[in-house]
Amino acid sequence: MILPKVMSELLGSKVIFLLLLTILFFGLELYYILIIVEEYGHLGFSFQSNYFKIIVGHLFFFAVVCFIPLIKNDSIRIVLLFFLILSFIPNLILFQFSHASLIPVFGSTVFIISTYFFHISFNTLKISFQSIPNYDVKYLFVGTLLLLIPYFLTFGFPESLSELSFETIYDYREKMAEKTNSYINYSYSTISKWLLPLMIAFGLHRKSFIWTFLGVICIIYLFVVTGNKITLFILPVAFFFALPLNLDNKISIVLIGLVILTFVSLYIIKPTNFLADNFIRRMLFLPALLNQQYIEFFTEPIYFSHSFLSKLIEYPYDLPPPKLIGLHYYKSVDINATNGIISDGFINLGITGVFLFTFFAGALTALTCKMNIQSVYLGVYFLLIHSFIDHAFFTSFLTHGLIFLFLIILFFIKETNSDAGLTKS
Repeated sequence: MILPKVMSELLGSKVIFLLLLTILFFGLELYYILIIVEEYGHLGFSFQSNYFKIIVGHLFFFAVVCFIPLIKNDSIRIVLLFFLILSFIPNLILFQFSHASLIPVFGSTVFIISTYFFHISFNTLKISFQSIPNYDVKYLFVGTLLLLIPYFLTFGFPESLSELSFETIYDYREKMAEKTNSYINYSYSTISKWLLPLMIAFGLHRKSFIWTFLGVICIIYLFVVTGNKITLFILPVAFFFALPLNLDNKISIVLIGLVILTFVSLYIIKPTNFLADNFIRRMLFLPALLNQQYIEFFTEPIYFSHSFLSKLIEYPYDLPPPKLIGLHYYKSVDINATNGIISDGFINLGITGVFLFTFFAGALTALTCKMNIQSVYLGVYFLLIHSFIDHAFFTSFLTHGLIFLFLIILFFIKETNSDAGLTKS
């Protein structure tokens, strides 16, 4: 046992879970008011005190938070926790303290409810994937290494890393993007977000140094040749969820870490420190702000005229939506302000699109959770939720490889939770 029994029981209690999540919520509220608005107000973050909205927001928060611990299935619980932290809370804070619309909070709530609804429905219908055989996951990892060969042929091995720093990361990324091609653009997310993290988790769980080493080296290589910071962030996610701890303890440790990060960042003289800037601002509040900016700019639905219906419906703008938002709000056509499924649904079909996109995303998430993967692989759910929050609905499935994630789980790692002691409901 890594943790003593008393400590393990304490961290796994529902009271501790609710307490930590509540402290995190209040900490993020303070961070938004004291740091985000002050340091990043030029991006569009604003503060507007409205006691009615604040009271409603807090009541809504506690209603949703008290619901999460009641869920018995580990996969569903961790997915909804991720979505709560990455989407529901940031959008709710913006609604409380600015002129932000309630629509993103509505969309986040629909996702949470629909995920749980479909989870219950699939259990009632007794949907099972046990009749589909699992193939040896090592074949999948060998295939992953083969998929990386075009990357080596395209980028080679950098002779110097002097240009790669977090201060110049975007210039470096733009330079490396000039070497890319269609294969790399479409395969990158599948390899970096799904295949390599699963390889690392498998190696750690089976105590296989070679698979863990290959996974880590390949992720570092992809970061070096692309400059994509989320690739590097995948490493601690994969390692953490492979630890031999039960899920409740892992959840508590994550919440404790976020609470410490949030409150410590409030007292750091330069608030734009790396962790706080890239996690709290970039991963939490910026997607929430982009939701508001998309909703504010696109007053009329565009009905997919910028994508697969472009031959049937005339697109009313000269630039695609991400570039358009980048130019209008950030004064640069080079900024690609990508949006998640909530604002993607809104700009295409209005409030109906928000409901449909989050509803179907919840259904697909519940279906994935129904496959009962081993606890060491649950880190992929963080990346799944991040894709929904950071990318458009259809883009998530095609360019960012969610279709391949479902196939990987279906044919290689489903129904493996009995060895990990996952709770079934």
